[in-house]
Amino acid sequence: MYDSVHSNIFSCVLTQRVNPAPLELCFHPMHFDLQNDTSKCPIERNALKNFYDSSKGGEWTVSTNWVDPYISHCQWYGVECKEDTNKGITVTLELPTNGLSGTLSKSIANLTLLEVLDLSDNDIKVSVRVAYHIYYLLYSPY
Repeated sequence: MYDSVHSNIFSCVLTQRVNPAPLELCFHPMHFDLQNDTSKCPIERNALKNFYDSSKGGEWTVSTNWVDPYISHCQWYGVECKEDTNKGITVTLELPTNGLSGTLSKSIANLTLLEVLDLSDNDIKVSVRVAYHIYYLLYSPY
């Protein structure tokens, strides 16, 4: 009995996912000491935060849960993540007719498994370089 209880506790500890740090720590100007640790500051969440800032997210029509420090980016409005992992891999970003403006951040290229990007009917500017990266992400056979 003693061994099985400890074994079960050990198994639970090993399978628990480490939660990321609150979002604001990953962008803190005093450089949070784990800022470059992708388990604490996930690349995809950071990319979406940069996207939010560069496209004037505070002015969007709907921005439910966006940049909430304690809610996974997979639960942000218009974001869909791959279901079979706990890693928060963004596969869809759909924000049509949502009042986006500004420029599309080059960090969008960090959404490496993005399959659907719909930013139609917004006033978003895209540089040629960023457009190339998006095209490559969505249409590359690799």
